[in-house]
Amino acid sequence: MKSMFAEKEYRERQGKRAAIRATPKMLVVEAVSGRGITSPDPEAFHAFLPVEADDSLIGSAVLQALAASRFLSIEEAAKFKGAEGDARWSDWVSKMLHAAGLRSESTLIKSMALCHVSMKDGMVSLSPMARRRGAAWEGLGPEQRVEVPLAEGPLSIATAVREAFMRCSPGMTVGARQVHQADAAAPRGLS
Repeated sequence: MKSMFAEKEYRERQGKRAAIRATPKMLVVEAVSGRGITSPDPEAFHAFLPVEADDSLIGSAVLQALAASRFLSIEEAAKFKGAEGDARWSDWVSKMLHAAGLRSESTLIKSMALCHVSMKDGMVSLSPMARRRGAAWEGLGPEQRVEVPLAEGPLSIATAVREAFMRCSPGMTVGARQVHQADAAAPRGLS
């Protein structure tokens, strides 16, 4: 009984997760799954969207990715690591390269901005990331996080996506509207 409680608590703490990657040509929305340590899970859900996609499409894709996020069993989590995890990542990079019309992973990564997304207790939280070097990323800190109530729906989530990308990459165009650097100086509502 105690282990079932710990399992449920662990699952709730992890919540649902997704990632959004933005390049000059596309947005990539993907489910993120795991058990404590999480990784992209494009087999569960992924979408390649044009950067000019409308707010409804962006917000809906984020919600679909979050819904597809999985809390893995111990056995499944073991497959997410090591050689199988490396092979899965390599396949995923190949798909992103093809969709972006690029030839090398380094070109793809250098052109990319990244936001992690989590959903817990009725809130969707977007965490802008900064690329350190290579494919290594780090969070910009909790003060840069953008949060929106899940109940506000896809349009508000898309607004939060634009705001989060503006924080990690000023001047980034995401969705049908460009987020301008001047807009980032003044806080905006997420309605």
